[in-house]
Amino acid sequence: MKLIMWLGFGLLLQCGVAALLWLNDGSDSAVTSAWQVQQSEITRLALRTQSEEAEQSVALIKSGDNWALESHPALAVDQSKVQRVLTQLSRLSMRFPETTSQASHTRFKVAQDDYALKLDLGDAGQLYVGNTPAFKQVYVRPGEGNEVYRVELNRYDLSTEIKSWLESDLLSLDEVSRIRVGDSQLIKRDESWALHKAGEELSDSLDTDSLKAALRTLETLRVGAVSQASLEVVARFEAGDDDMLSRYELARQDDQYWVRKAGIEGYWFKLSQSDFAALQSLSDPEQLLVADTPQQDTSEQTSD
Repeated sequence: MKLIMWLGFGLLLQCGVAALLWLNDGSDSAVTSAWQVQQSEITRLALRTQSEEAEQSVALIKSGDNWALESHPALAVDQSKVQRVLTQLSRLSMRFPETTSQASHTRFKVAQDDYALKLDLGDAGQLYVGNTPAFKQVYVRPGEGNEVYRVELNRYDLSTEIKSWLESDLLSLDEVSRIRVGDSQLIKRDESWALHKAGEELSDSLDTDSLKAALRTLETLRVGAVSQASLEVVARFEAGDDDMLSRYELARQDDQYWVRKAGIEGYWFKLSQSDFAALQSLSDPEQLLVADTPQQDTSEQTSD
């Protein structure tokens, strides 16, 4: 009888030790994340910020296999960036909340009326993004609950500026070898540029340094703020290669400078003043001519 009791006690002890080991090694993995969202469930990506100055928002919607700006569907979106954000959102791990109290939402900046960023994810629901406790970490709260979690998420990717979601090279051109304005053309042959007018090559020298600086601006042009205002065109030119030319138009309003490109009709993109000046020089190729310096005639001498 005593032997049976001792055997039973030993079995219970083994079970207890096994349970303790399991709790110690597998407690984290045993807790299911409160955020169970698949990328396919995210049918909309709307971002809204709050500040004392003004609210700012941008929304992207899924169109077939791609994403587009809801307010500007004609503009090309950087699909790789959208995919990067969707991957981050689907991998959020929310296991142990920092707090479950609704009263603490304001402190973490995830309250319904006081938040740093609000995400509307369509069928996947809403997510409030709050303060940033560490690099690439934020406090978040799923829209339906009171629990606040600390998660790995790159806040920098969640911009509410339209330009940050567009393809960065939307306006630029690669390997420009021809500029045309009316009957004037700048043409590159091998590594040399020459000005042609009415089909004839001019023998005048070009300011190649200024020309190359303007071409660098064109070839590295990045999108800025977007406007659909009706602006007066102050300069225009065509640029490209022997196969295709793209038309560019420039505008200035007050102290702001703008450019638009053929194929993206109705949209102006903001420029810096220096980029505007560089592109404007391409609209009048004859300004790039270098005036010949008259040489002194040494054969004529004046005698007293």
